[in-house]
Amino acid sequence: MRPPIYVITMKRRQDRRDRLLPHLGKEQVFLSYDVCGDLDGTLMTVDDFPDIQLFDWQLNQDTPTKLKEICFPAQWEYLQSWWNRPMRVGEICCSLAHAGCWDDAIARNCDAALFLEDDALITAENGVDEVMGKFVEISKVDPEWDLLYFGRWPLAPDGPQVGNFVVPGLSYDTHAYALSRKGLRKIVQLEIRKKVMPADEFLPATYTRHPRDDVAAAVPPTLRAYAVSPDLIVQWDAEGDVSETENSQFLQTQE
Repeated sequence: MRPPIYVITMKRRQDRRDRLLPHLGKEQVFLSYDVCGDLDGTLMTVDDFPDIQLFDWQLNQDTPTKLKEICFPAQWEYLQSWWNRPMRVGEICCSLAHAGCWDDAIARNCDAALFLEDDALITAENGVDEVMGKFVEISKVDPEWDLLYFGRWPLAPDGPQVGNFVVPGLSYDTHAYALSRKGLRKIVQLEIRKKVMPADEFLPATYTRHPRDDVAAAVPPTLRAYAVSPDLIVQWDAEGDVSETENSQFLQTQE
């Protein structure tokens, strides 16, 4: 049986589902709002989440990091500006939606699961069949794999090539990745709800040393990660289709 696909989406984004779901064919698909509620950052506030703990995200400009030791120089300014601002409500909702889908995959006793955000675009020549074939392939390359990226934005040098896969360095984007049964249990044990941060930061911290000391201390890298090379799933880039996380409100800025 092929792994199920979880689509992180909001009820009001039927347009995105209309674009993505036909490309998933007859695969078993679960929508995040059916799994863990409609977590829409444009309609919610942090007060809607009384049982979570937010990570102290906004970094002071003069706080030392290992940015220059780990990341590509072209990304230094961008990452520093990203860390020097508060989180947005949409980022909180996105992270909680991913976490809710991880929990559901464990509850369903899945051997593995694919997680797609609703702006994912499958570019694999043979479509979703090629994507699903990678689960078999990675299990032969490394039966102990935990995390597999199908698309990402590399921010630091990668590790070695292993078959048709690469050991990823620090990478952004959570639009297309898979977790094995063991990977699901490992990532849930890291308890993101006790340190909610952007999913783009949490996911890479689970498998590689994060450039921020505070994130690295809160999220020790325990997952065995790989990435397909080249990407098989990218993010849809449509004029006027703004990021849902960036379209939500900031939390209160630090004084």
